[in-house]
Amino acid sequence: MTDPEALAALRRDLARLLSGLFLGPPTNAQVATLADPDAREVLTSLLGEGARAHLAALADPPSESVLRETFFALLAVPGWRYKPPFEAVYCDARELDEGSVGGLLLGESTQAVGDAYAREGFALGVPELPDHLGCELAFLAALSEREREALERSDSAGAWRAVDAAAAFAREHPLRWFGAFAGRLATDPEGRWYHHLASLAEALARASAARGALLPLRRRR
Repeated sequence: MTDPEALAALRRDLARLLSGLFLGPPTNAQVATLADPDAREVLTSLLGEGARAHLAALADPPSESVLRETFFALLAVPGWRYKPPFEAVYCDARELDEGSVGGLLLGESTQAVGDAYAREGFALGVPELPDHLGCELAFLAALSEREREALERSDSAGAWRAVDAAAAFAREHPLRWFGAFAGRLATDPEGRWYHHLASLAEALARASAARGALLPLRRRR
């Protein structure tokens, strides 16, 4: 697939799908999309060969009931298995009486992500902290849709502005912590499916950042 508008729509749809899978328990329809062989090949061409193994693992999911139980245990209900899906937990430290403490919510990253949304006029559609992994993916989806709309009306400058915004955001936020989050998910005996899902999200963020590297080349033409 080489049509720029179609590729932007594909990036949008993948980011939306991944966002939904981290913001709520998975449905059979969502899981089936990742299990489709044709979809896996298209997504591999979009994200690179490094994504192939993660896509293959996602094609053999546990049952919907197991995934639902795992979602709440790992991502929604604080407990011994809980893996917080928030950037601040992985990237920020706070000075408290006992010294520098990491792993807390509502850090500098939370504000920085919210500021990035505000600069682009993006409003969260869910009652969640802005640095939730699902929200960061929703923002990338919105920027891909902005790119697609600009291409549809032959506004190349607008399309590249959207690419630039997505690349900068991916470098400054998702790529700082999606990998570490995926690593934590891998430590749970039943969290491997979500580990591969987070790794796929990291691959999408990496692809977004790489596209931004094309901007200087384009501007020199």
